[in-house]
Amino acid sequence: MAEGEPFYLVSGEYEAPNLDERDAFLEAIGAALVFLIDWNKARKALRRLVGNKDAIKVLDWGARHDVGHRAFLELGGAELVASAVRHTTPMRIGYGEALGEVLGRKGAVDFLRTALRLSTDALRQGRSLRSVREALEADLVRRAERLDSALLTTVVRQMGLARDIAAGVGAVLGNGQRGAVAAGMANADRAVRIEKKADAIAVDARNAVLRGQANATVERMVDSAETAIDELEQAAFFASLVPAKIEPEVLEPLTELCGAAVAGTEAAVRGLEAAAGLAEGDGADTDDALAATDRLGDLEHAADRAERAVETIVLKSEANVRGALPVLELARALERATDHLSALGHHLHTQVMADLSS
Repeated sequence: MAEGEPFYLVSGEYEAPNLDERDAFLEAIGAALVFLIDWNKARKALRRLVGNKDAIKVLDWGARHDVGHRAFLELGGAELVASAVRHTTPMRIGYGEALGEVLGRKGAVDFLRTALRLSTDALRQGRSLRSVREALEADLVRRAERLDSALLTTVVRQMGLARDIAAGVGAVLGNGQRGAVAAGMANADRAVRIEKKADAIAVDARNAVLRGQANATVERMVDSAETAIDELEQAAFFASLVPAKIEPEVLEPLTELCGAAVAGTEAAVRGLEAAAGLAEGDGADTDDALAATDRLGDLEHAADRAERAVETIVLKSEANVRGALPVLELARALERATDHLSALGHHLHTQVMADLSS
């Protein structure tokens, strides 16, 4: 109206059959009209946090569920939400950043519905502004933890792909004595395809991190998982170049190395799944998560010993350099992969302890 746009005045008439229905009708009209008071002010306040369409959607939901926006405005409006962000997730949601960029559009709308409901309940029950802020902050923390849980599941997917590559290397070593060179080359090609798939998962995870949907520890886990996969893909390449027949004294520590890599991916999956349970509030998973981090450290030490055993045998032997080089590089790539899996375990330990202290 202020901008000169046309508007329409519509009148209607209701003929009540009796006084009771007349009163019920007037009560319904009054109850609906109250949601128009400061409606535009509430829309503008919500628009600072989400888009205009979603702001209207929140207000429409409130009117349909008897949750008014006046209480929300009276308790601070957009500043009430901004205060919750500053106290709980300042590193995830920057000043002026739309909630939908972090919580997702549906999550942001749901969060604002919660803000309206908490405000309305507080005024109806005579509770303080502080109680509303605390409840809103707790809700925001839970939503952030669920986002962490979702990204931990992404790292689980990375570890599943890592295990596929490591198991493929193990199969090549197992066939090495029968001279399965073609199998090694096919496995190397397969490892490249798996790594590309894992890279795409890591890119998606990083995009989520850039939108603020994870803390720094989860981001470091994504990085460690990606680097471990890179090393395993390298291991698959060198496995395709090893001699058709490997001496038993070399094959044994190589097989042990590969077994440590496979076991490391499995331990990481168990720990990540347990940590995701913690993020959802299931404290029973604490022991499983911490046990997995210890297991990853033990496997790294076992891989170090096996890799040194391979180097010692190869470098002391009289084997030709051409045949020895891929064996050495294979052992080193597998050992580096377990290093990165152990690093993932350290980050996982940090995440678990943070969940326990929150």
